[in-house]
Amino acid sequence: MSGRRIAIVIGTGEYDNQVLPDLQGPAQDAMRLTKVLQDQNFGKYEVKMFVNSSSQSVNKAIEKFFAQTSRDDTVLFYYSGHGIRNRSGRLYFSTTDTNKDMLRSTAVSASFVNEVMNESRSKNQIMLLDCCYSGSFASGLSDSRGRVVITSSSAIQSSFEIKEENEAISTSIFTRTMIDGLETGEADLNSDGKITCFELFNYIICKLEDNQTIQTPKLWAFDLSGDIVVIESSRKVFRAKTQN
Repeated sequence: MSGRRIAIVIGTGEYDNQVLPDLQGPAQDAMRLTKVLQDQNFGKYEVKMFVNSSSQSVNKAIEKFFAQTSRDDTVLFYYSGHGIRNRSGRLYFSTTDTNKDMLRSTAVSASFVNEVMNESRSKNQIMLLDCCYSGSFASGLSDSRGRVVITSSSAIQSSFEIKEENEAISTSIFTRTMIDGLETGEADLNSDGKITCFELFNYIICKLEDNQTIQTPKLWAFDLSGDIVVIESSRKVFRAKTQN
C-alpha cells in the first residue's frame, strides 16, 4: 500500500531582532516550493506551510507533523532562513522572534528536528535546508534511517540570495535552482518520469557550477533501501497529455 506525500515548508525572512537582517527570499521561496509540491499533476503533496512564524508555533508544528507520519509516507522538510550556530557549534534555524543570545528558547534546534525525524515512523524522509552553515546539520545523524539531506552549503559556508533584473524580490540561488529543476522536469536526468533526491542534487550542483556560484551544496544519505522519489516529472505529465 502506497503512503502519502506530506511536507512541512518553513520560510523565515522577517525578524523582530535587528541583529538578524531581514531576507527577501524565504517567504517567496517557501510559497513557490509549496505551489510545486501541491501540484496535482506531479507533486501531489499535502503541505503545511509556515512563513515568518514564531519559534513556539514552528517547534510545535514540526513535532506534530512527524508524530503523525506512517511507515510508507514520503515526508519532506524544507527550511529557508538564517542558520545560526551557537558557541558550541550547534545549528539553529531562526524564526521571527529569534534572539541570538537565547537560541534554545527562541529558535528551532537542528538537534530537535533530527530527534523528531528519528522518532517518525516514515522510512522515506527528505530534508532540504537553505541556510548558512546548513551542512553542519549532518553531524550526529548516524542514527538516521531512510533519510536524504540536501543542504545549500557546507558546514562553514554562507548561502546567498540573488536578484534578477526583471524581478523585484531577491531569492535564494539554491532554492531557485531546485524549484526550476522540479517545475520544468529538467532534474529528471534519466528521463524515467521521476525526479529522485540524487537526480535533484546532481542537477543543482551542475547548474550552480555553470553559474560559478560560491557555495557548495551537500548531500547525505542514511540507510536507504533505494533512492527516494521527490516528485513525478512534469515532462512525463506533458507527454501523457499530448498522447491523449
